[in-house]
Amino acid sequence: MEFYSRYYGEYAYFRVKDLNLDVLGTIRFKRELIAAAAFNEEVKNFILQFQDVTFNDLTSFSALMFARRYTLGKGGRVVLVTPKPKVTNLIKLAKLEYAFDIIETEEAFETMLQGLKETYGEPEDVDPLLGEYSGSEALKAPKKFDFEDDFKFIE
Repeated sequence: MEFYSRYYGEYAYFRVKDLNLDVLGTIRFKRELIAAAAFNEEVKNFILQFQDVTFNDLTSFSALMFARRYTLGKGGRVVLVTPKPKVTNLIKLAKLEYAFDIIETEEAFETMLQGLKETYGEPEDVDPLLGEYSGSEALKAPKKFDFEDDFKFIE
């Protein structure tokens, strides 16, 4: 799994790639969101871009609802960037279209990013869990779970 984050003022942009959102993947995803929010307290909006992410069942959907609850508590929004049809259909089936802003095309997403850059300047580029700049290979370093210690990360 690759998890990449950038901060534009009150917006946190996450690009998640090659993740299976099963029970363990969902826990990892939630931890990344919590770490990002703790790293930058002014964050109240999440922009989520999933690439090659497998949504299996309602466990997967709980990851999105977790992001929604966090942003709602801060008066923010969750923006989903070019979600797969399966995700969009699940949102519609649950009648939660109002809960997420959905950007359907890459062009619309690029326009949004350009607006954020104009408003907030170039993004901060730090991996909150590793404390290193994400431009390095640090984001590709695997994090391991210690299953006997409540899923805490081993550094």
